Amino acid sequence: MIEDGVSSLVQLEGRYNKDFELISYSIKGNPPLENLIKAYKLVQTGMIPLPVSELDQRLTVMSMVLTIPQSFGAKQLATKREILANKLAEYPADIVIRAIGYIERNIKFWPSLAEFINDADIAWMTKPRKIMSDELHKCIARHKQI
Repeated sequence: MIEDGVSSLVQLEGRYNKDFELISYSIKGNPPLENLIKAYKLVQTGMIPLPVSELDQRLTVMSMVLTIPQSFGAKQLATKREILANKLAEYPADIVIRAIGYIERNIKFWPSLAEFINDADIAWMTKPRKIMSDELHKCIARHKQI
């Protein structure tokens, strides 16, 4: 996991709300700038999305194992696939691949974006990386000001 790799470079402490949802990270101590930069690059690597063309291929395969409503013509399905691929390209590749697998195993009909975001937990799984990236970026900026 990305968090484990970052934790090997800098000491992270998470802050959680009453529902145990991560709300922030703080970096403890005064890690060397080199470690902060390595950790930041590691997080950024974990934020790389799949190319839209590969997402379209994966969604095409997914469409073969799900029930497609009869009202969907080939053109409408292609449009929905293209739009969904473009939206999913905003999220990290490993998280999206996991979500597609979840959808294939647990959803019977062609999914909405909301099912990817909420049911397959794309937003929930991406949030810690974004929070970590923001905190590392701030810490690097403060370190460079010194």
